[in-house]
Amino acid sequence: EQQSHELRLTYDAGGKLNFVLGGYKWDSEYDIRLRSWITFAVAGTVLDIPQTTHQETESYAVFFEGDYAITDSWSLTLGGRYTKDEKLSLQSANIVGRGAEKWDEFTPKVGLRYQMTDDLMLYTTYTKGFRTGGFNGRVDTVESAEEPYNPEFVENYEVGFKSEWP
Repeated sequence: EQQSHELRLTYDAGGKLNFVLGGYKWDSEYDIRLRSWITFAVAGTVLDIPQTTHQETESYAVFFEGDYAITDSWSLTLGGRYTKDEKLSLQSANIVGRGAEKWDEFTPKVGLRYQMTDDLMLYTTYTKGFRTGGFNGRVDTVESAEEPYNPEFVENYEVGFKSEWP
């Protein structure tokens, strides 16, 4: 089961400033029921291991991105997103484990554009990305059931041009 909701406000009155700001909420809940059969060298010996995983996620974010025309040729972009995630994991099999964790992060965006001609634009952008941590859905130890894996981060630098040829 999952639900997501997003609310955005967009402003563009044809002037120097245009922007979008908003909020986002995502709820997710799922269950996995697994069964493993492990056979040994001894004839007729089968180890039956049922496993149940239940995980829940609540994610909230607020975001903003705006463009400001400094001159007819130069534009500045500023933006950011604040994300807060809460995750819960319940595991049961040959082990029982419960894990809960919270993460939050602000990720910025900065860009500069130069419109050389009507058909050619140069730009540079810096952004930071974030993906929250979580819990393994198939565990084999109490530690792997209760200890979350770490979030992922990326920093992106981009320089380029865009053009429209006749």
